[in-house]
Amino acid sequence: MIFAFLAPMHTLAEEKREWQDEVIYSIMVDRFNNGDAKNDKQLDVGNLEGYQGGDIQGIIKRIDYIKDMGFTAIMLSPVFKSETYDGHGTVDFQKVNEHFGSVQDVKQLVQEAHKRDMKVVFQFVAEKEKESLIDSIKWWTKEADIDGIYLLRSKEISRISLNEVKQSVQGMKKDFLVMTDGEADIHNEYYKHITDVFAKSDTSIKPLYDASLIENGKVTSAFVDSQDTKRFVRIAKENANYPPSRLKLALAYLYTSPGIPIVYYGTEIALDGGDVPDNRQLMDFKTDEKFLQYVTKLGGIRQDFPSLRRGTFELLYDKAGMSVLKRKYKDEVTLVAINNTKETQKVSFSANEVGKDRELKGLLEDEIIREEDGNYYLVLKREEANVYQVREKTGINWVFVSLLVLVNVLFIAFLIAVKKRKKS
Repeated sequence: MIFAFLAPMHTLAEEKREWQDEVIYSIMVDRFNNGDAKNDKQLDVGNLEGYQGGDIQGIIKRIDYIKDMGFTAIMLSPVFKSETYDGHGTVDFQKVNEHFGSVQDVKQLVQEAHKRDMKVVFQFVAEKEKESLIDSIKWWTKEADIDGIYLLRSKEISRISLNEVKQSVQGMKKDFLVMTDGEADIHNEYYKHITDVFAKSDTSIKPLYDASLIENGKVTSAFVDSQDTKRFVRIAKENANYPPSRLKLALAYLYTSPGIPIVYYGTEIALDGGDVPDNRQLMDFKTDEKFLQYVTKLGGIRQDFPSLRRGTFELLYDKAGMSVLKRKYKDEVTLVAINNTKETQKVSFSANEVGKDRELKGLLEDEIIREEDGNYYLVLKREEANVYQVREKTGINWVFVSLLVLVNVLFIAFLIAVKKRKKS
């Protein structure tokens, strides 16, 4: 009974899992983790244009690290036989790059991911022979049971051919995902806005909000950096700002706004890097864990609250870098407050915008905000974000208090009875 009262007030309704519910961890295989020394051939350590030793077994050994951060899917750079470490020089789609391992290693990785209820997405370079590409995607789906693909260089094939590829592979497996970098115009606009807004302070999120990644009801992917861009940390440095604070705000927005978040390996430790290949530095697993814990907390909050994944998206307040966003899904309402300034900010808004007789429960930073004279007042420190659950106002839980008193009385009575029995 006690545990029943201590259970979280917020519970998740069972719903069909969609791709918009996922958070994807994107890995440059050669740069992540070396798990098998036997395939360390012709390494050129220190030369970022050469092989550095990362492989499939290295990912398998770190899969719980990825899972524990709240990621629900893994996206791999091309793993196929290639003339280059990044797979852009793929020469055979149905063989694994000897530096990365074997087909069996890939199968093992997918199996280990699926055991943990995680999905696996493969990146393919779209070369111009669409039949070969289709055959290869089908082969890997059958052999390794992958869950989706991301097509690189998709603009190099015609729209007709691209549609044929999509139609040919999407029916192979239920909810099979097909993403392309042909959506680059959308992605580039989003990337430009999220870096413009959060890599420096005192900037409105309005342009980013207007570039919301919902197109005709379809939700697409979103990111703060990728294998083809400067790392966000470098851009923040170039703007003479403290990168971790800036990146926290950007990730808070990424995780709580429309789109499927794709987080590039190393972002969780605020890894630095400039243009390609400098943005593909080796992963460091021995860094300060505080930033990683922040990412983990964001991942948990996103999974716990469907409104952050599926809800409507409304800008309630925006002034000189201080913003409040509202998300609503069915009866669930959450607020996202972001102070993108160098000063503490206080915001008030009418209870009519959120609901009367409610309270705001802080999830990133623990606090309770209650209605005062028909208004709610949010106070955020400089460069801080918080996510609030809008819930019914809580008072004293007299049933719970009574239960605690009863338990204590019974426990004391038990001790007295034991003591008397010993004396007798």
